[in-house]
Amino acid sequence: MHCEDDWKFWDYALAHPEEYVIMQWTYLEDKNQKKIYDGDIGRILGNLVCEIYWDYGSWQIRNQGREGGLLSNINDSIEIIGNIYENPNLLSQPTTA
Repeated sequence: MHCEDDWKFWDYALAHPEEYVIMQWTYLEDKNQKKIYDGDIGRILGNLVCEIYWDYGSWQIRNQGREGGLLSNINDSIEIIGNIYENPNLLSQPTTA
């Protein structure tokens, strides 16, 4: 659920952490203009699946535990296909570059 300015929802979500995971927006969009959030899973180079995460003061990508670089360098070529909370199985699938 996306709720930028719905303060009633924020109050409820913070009081019920077992029901919601609050995700940080990266202020970047994928190649389909979909907002990219911390914990999103994306596909680049056709089949390469990667996770979006915050580290070293910037948004990064990693594939199967290996750091892959800055998200801002590839955000216009990545396609968001899920997130680590709802689709963790996407990260365990074999991928090819």
